[in-house]
Amino acid sequence: MINIEMRGLDQLLPKINSLGKELVDQVVEKVSDYSLEVMRTEQPDYKYVSRADAYPDAPAGPGFFSDRQRRWFFAALASGELSIPYNRTGTLASGWTISRSGNSFVLSNNVPYAPYVQGFAGQSRHERMVGWRNVKDLTEAYLTFRNSKYRDVTREAIRQALHNVRIE
Repeated sequence: MINIEMRGLDQLLPKINSLGKELVDQVVEKVSDYSLEVMRTEQPDYKYVSRADAYPDAPAGPGFFSDRQRRWFFAALASGELSIPYNRTGTLASGWTISRSGNSFVLSNNVPYAPYVQGFAGQSRHERMVGWRNVKDLTEAYLTFRNSKYRDVTREAIRQALHNVRIE
């Protein structure tokens, strides 16, 4: 399981906090929806990289770290359990969910292998070569105010929330 808690909107938007919970909720909803979209969609196109290319110096021959692993791989390939090249299912990307609480939200992924592919420390050389971005890379690239799209989404959410307050 991977959890990312996004906080700080209360520090960033003190004027909005003074306008009430409903306004803060509107901003958090828009920003969190954008953040969820990033986690689900901002992965590069898949490129096939063989395990032998990723791990040429593995102890049990190119791509394998033990004889047991090599035997399992070829048995699974022969039985049809594995196919080469791997066909992406979209399970990992669609596994991202969101929960909101006050002026923060948590992005989570309960897919069992998520920490190994997108986790902070569990990503293998093979996953990096295939092109998966880990959580740290995604949040630093897309979910900070250094990213103009994130700033624009936040500003637009604030503008829309303030507009809604004026209308009512």
